[in-house]
Amino acid sequence: MAEIGFRAVVPGGIGKQYGEYHCRLLHNRIVRSEEVAADMAAKMHIDRIDAQLYISTVCGYIMRSVAEGNMVNFGPFSLYLSLRGKVRGANGAYGEDQEGAALNLKAGAELKAALARLKPVNVTLAKSEKPRIVSVLDEAYSTEGVISAGARILIGGSSLYSSGEREDEGVYLEDGEGKTVATGRILASTSTTMDAMFDGDLPAGECRLVLRTRSGDDDMAVPAIARHKVTVAPRK
Repeated sequence: MAEIGFRAVVPGGIGKQYGEYHCRLLHNRIVRSEEVAADMAAKMHIDRIDAQLYISTVCGYIMRSVAEGNMVNFGPFSLYLSLRGKVRGANGAYGEDQEGAALNLKAGAELKAALARLKPVNVTLAKSEKPRIVSVLDEAYSTEGVISAGARILIGGSSLYSSGEREDEGVYLEDGEGKTVATGRILASTSTTMDAMFDGDLPAGECRLVLRTRSGDDDMAVPAIARHKVTVAPRK
């Protein structure tokens, strides 16, 4: 049996300091039904079309049986359905508005033995597309690069979207030594604009606005960072 491996990915850059990694299986390749049929035909000395027909017949039987709520056991593995979502009340109906059903595979002894032989291939940090800040405007001053506490700040650029819900994403101010001196709030964002605000007292003078975002919805990606020079002015 060919060896299979996994890649360890640091989730969001947080787990690295704790030695925690998420495992992602590395698929060797995609084996299509046509290839299976050709292999069966050669080993069983039958026509490839007949082998393809056998596969289609077996697959059709499996799907019909599973759709009826049965668990189909093949020895090396079992297939069965599970439901996701919630219903209202003990007698609530499970409709199309629910999350749907999932097809599950329960590994038998042979598959479990294969998983036991998993070997790490490498440790990879999934990277987000780097955000780019081209302008920072404060609603109180309307001067590029000048911000103040308590005022809405409009950031323009690219790859700026952030849900604002992840602990390792956000907008900050740092001094010349790279020390974070203030943490802002993300009010709204798109890929090209972001509304943010800094509450409380801010250190006057020049500093850098720091943005940490994770492009797309990949929770495994490491947030990328963009910096932009700004000047903190008195609150108006």
